[in-house]
Amino acid sequence: MEGGIKIDTNDVVSGSMAYNRLEMQISQSLLFAIELYEQEDFLITLDYFDDITIFSDETMNSGICYYQMKSNESITLNYILKEDWLTKLYMHLFDESDIKEIGLIVCNEIKHDRKKLFTQGKIELSNFGEKILSKVKLSLSEKFNCEIDEIDLSKFVFIKTVLTKDTHREFVENAMSKLLMEINPDISVRTAYTVFTSLLEILTNKQSIELPEFCLLEDVKNKKSMSKKEFDKVIKYANKITLPDFQEINRQCYMDMSKEEKYGIAFSRILSDSKRNQKTFYDLLDQIVDCIANINKSTTILEMTMFVKEEIKKREPRNIHILADDYYIETLALCMLVKGDIYE
Repeated sequence: MEGGIKIDTNDVVSGSMAYNRLEMQISQSLLFAIELYEQEDFLITLDYFDDITIFSDETMNSGICYYQMKSNESITLNYILKEDWLTKLYMHLFDESDIKEIGLIVCNEIKHDRKKLFTQGKIELSNFGEKILSKVKLSLSEKFNCEIDEIDLSKFVFIKTVLTKDTHREFVENAMSKLLMEINPDISVRTAYTVFTSLLEILTNKQSIELPEFCLLEDVKNKKSMSKKEFDKVIKYANKITLPDFQEINRQCYMDMSKEEKYGIAFSRILSDSKRNQKTFYDLLDQIVDCIANINKSTTILEMTMFVKEEIKKREPRNIHILADDYYIETLALCMLVKGDIYE
């Protein structure tokens, strides 16, 4: 159109594919964290060493898994070799590190000679047979100018992820809810969703940060990675913010009728704040839990609540809830005390 703006549709499609792939990297990283949760430790790094990198612990020097993720609709072995996907992955072997696995994650089947190489799960390249192995080794030997026998594919895997471009978020949300239900059968759907969105936000922020090619490992760990401790901390918050019913609090505390309405208003605000993933809320919650862990449990719940309030006054005299005296701190302390399991 004369005088109009011409849009390059190829750029639009390319940008859309890149955006989808980045979103799927986040979902796949969270799925890895869920699957690895029972392990003693792990650290997941996004979009730095490779699309996704998993370390066996926070030292970042052992049990390393490098993954590239591709969301292409149609993938053939010839296309993989032509685009140098394995070439880029193979370069990790030149690092002097304890590599556990190097993987190409795909959303659709990989085909060769019009046949599917595999349809789901994880498969080692060594299981594809000599013909395909020779083809891959020949391609890599030409790229690296070496003998075919020098190419080592023993650590390489292909992974057909369960995630799809249209449903990856829903799938991981369900997997997260299942894990949370196993840990705490009483967790609410609302709280489970809050945990899921909090973890997505953490991973999205980590992925979006750009660091120079060569920087301190400590910076990569802090700015581009999520540790088992960080993952576990969010889950533990989920248990803390699984609040008891207000009626149950009232039943156990024998509230003064003149204060019941004020406690009820504060309880409503706490419910709202617990959904917002605000650092100020969690900081206050941590302090209250810490106070509860160090008080005499032989007194009444209301007496313990007043003790917690006085402790918070000493620690944070300028806290807005201390200044307003709005029953917020007492009510949050009551919630934690009635739950009972957070300081045992």
